[in-house]
Amino acid sequence: SQGVAVCILSAPGAEVPDFRLSDGEKEKIRYVQNLMRFVLGNEGRGKKRVLFALDGPEPGGVVNPYARHPYTGAELFPHEIEVVRALGAEVDAIHPMSWTPELLSRYAAVVVTEGNSLDYWQALFGNPEFRKMLSDYVKGGGSLFAEVYTGRSLNANMTFFTLGKESWGVEIPWMRNPPCDKISYGFGDPRQILTDAIGAHPIADGVGKIQLFALTPLKFSGESKMEKVVSLRQTSTMPGACVFAAQVSGKGRVAVSADPMAFQPGRILEADNAALLLNTFGWLLGENVTNSMRENFKKKCRRLAPAQF
Repeated sequence: SQGVAVCILSAPGAEVPDFRLSDGEKEKIRYVQNLMRFVLGNEGRGKKRVLFALDGPEPGGVVNPYARHPYTGAELFPHEIEVVRALGAEVDAIHPMSWTPELLSRYAAVVVTEGNSLDYWQALFGNPEFRKMLSDYVKGGGSLFAEVYTGRSLNANMTFFTLGKESWGVEIPWMRNPPCDKISYGFGDPRQILTDAIGAHPIADGVGKIQLFALTPLKFSGESKMEKVVSLRQTSTMPGACVFAAQVSGKGRVAVSADPMAFQPGRILEADNAALLLNTFGWLLGENVTNSMRENFKKKCRRLAPAQF
């Protein structure tokens, strides 16, 4: 027992040596190790944690978010990982098939990025238990950032927007032809609208323009309390249509984006996209974001050159 105690106290994260203990006894030791890691590690110093939905062929445990997994790794959204750390929080990525209410309760915020190719969307689409779990998580004080790829894509009514329609009165009715703006756009494509229709919301602080990708705007029901953060310009084919919204729901917060592509390396430096991303996570985590923080984060985005693009 003295040897076990020394092991736990001297190296709380170390492998349990073979003390000829039963599996049940070793499991108890691992529990104490995890407790010591909590006391001595980052979580013990009060760091918040953000959970990203991991895409992959099989449900798994906690993995390195920098691993090469679409929609959670460094290939498509490296800046969403970096912005969490810039706010002093830590990141985990776990397949949603492994999510439970107990697991979600450990996190200050969860991030779901959806597209037709994601196997977790295909597995969870229409799952009422999963939708209720996320809704209860938010009402109980958690924060949810839902990003849904809606441009040039079929079947955009996905897991979140079934949940969103039920819980927050917001959905995306898929459109064959994305809206365009022949007056203000980027990348030589009128469907990639450059909008300055920014709402009065804390997420919009320091944001003047946003460069969008092709998308389908959000649709709100009459009882929805979602607040518009980013909309399309009056010169677009859908003037005033909302593409980014947020709401305080119960004790928690929800932010919804119809355009996660705005935060990809190829667009994060355009307009004020970096500021919008930092503000969003700051609002979800209850952290104050200053102008200097926005400037420093954009500089960091420049250093993270998208070599893979």
